[in-house]
Amino acid sequence: MPRSSHYASRKPRLIKPIERRLEKEIRQLHRTFRGALGSRGFSKELRKKGFAVGRYRMRSLMKRLDLHWKRPRYAHYRRATKPAPTAANLLDRRFNPVHPNVRWAGDITYIRAGGRWLYMAVVMDLFSPPDRGLGLFENS
Repeated sequence: MPRSSHYASRKPRLIKPIERRLEKEIRQLHRTFRGALGSRGFSKELRKKGFAVGRYRMRSLMKRLDLHWKRPRYAHYRRATKPAPTAANLLDRRFNPVHPNVRWAGDITYIRAGGRWLYMAVVMDLFSPPDRGLGLFENS
């Protein structure tokens, strides 16, 4: 035990009735949200119920009440246990059709622009007309 604790003459702090109601409400919210609220979420919910509690005070109350925030778990990339159904390969690497409107290809991508994600989809005909011999590279 530290020496300063022996000589300290602090009086025990009295718990006010408002703090008892606040503690009861905090524990109820913790059960309701299954531990998913942090100090910001708690203070937001308590303000809705009429308690003036900031997030820093809420942080110390959570520490005093020994309440912990459960982080949400996200499974971004799960290994599939079964093979996913795939579409038939109709193109079969034949990328040079002889006529237009025979084979089409498409793709989708996303681009970060202006703090938001924009999606871009491209669909195009794979037909490319043969060189008509414009004379650009002909040896005369």
